[in-house]
Amino acid sequence: MAQDEARRRQEIDAWLSGPASEPPPGVASNFIDGPSLHDYNDGTTVGFVCDTVEKEHKMTAAVATSVLAWLGLVAFSIVIAESDRYGSGKHTWDVRGSDYVVYNKLANAVQLTYTLVILLTKVSILLLYFRLFSPTRVMRVAIHVNLWANVLYYVVVSFLVLLMCNPREAIWNPYLENVKCLDTRALKITSASFNLISDLAILFIPIFTVWRLQMQRKKKLMTIAVFTSGLL
Repeated sequence: MAQDEARRRQEIDAWLSGPASEPPPGVASNFIDGPSLHDYNDGTTVGFVCDTVEKEHKMTAAVATSVLAWLGLVAFSIVIAESDRYGSGKHTWDVRGSDYVVYNKLANAVQLTYTLVILLTKVSILLLYFRLFSPTRVMRVAIHVNLWANVLYYVVVSFLVLLMCNPREAIWNPYLENVKCLDTRALKITSASFNLISDLAILFIPIFTVWRLQMQRKKKLMTIAVFTSGLL
């Protein structure tokens, strides 16, 4: 038993100082300047920040959630930048095992902050809609359904991200035994599907309202184009 434990400790130590995974045949690990999606990750973060800036500009009626969304965005950006130091965007065979452990901890934090920022941003938009587009019962119901569906879904997802493995350490430690983890692929597909549906539902509310206004069709289309510019 002692020998098995010592051998396992040696394997873990070797993994922590070596590559997080075996490189493909003919490929050597490169911990210094291996290929990376670092620039792509930074561009995605900048795009996310700019998109949020555009949305936040329209949320003066929901100051509290807007401020919380901004604070979450700052935290999200900091964690993304920190994850670049530990192998974000690199092949796992170009990342040391010790860095891979830290990266997985940061990746879990990124998932959690991203989920909370998305929730707060959507809540801010829907709170603004209450002021602009809820003169009728139909619109009030539509906004309420969207609002509470988003709150319920993202709160549940936040807990799933936080507790996706039992024990939780298994999220970043691949050497733990007798662990149970959620199917992250299924969670990502479900989240992407819900995001698409909820985004379209949020987009439909102003379109439906504007289309019913007593104004020229050209002006209606121009107004709708302003709201749909958020898709870009």
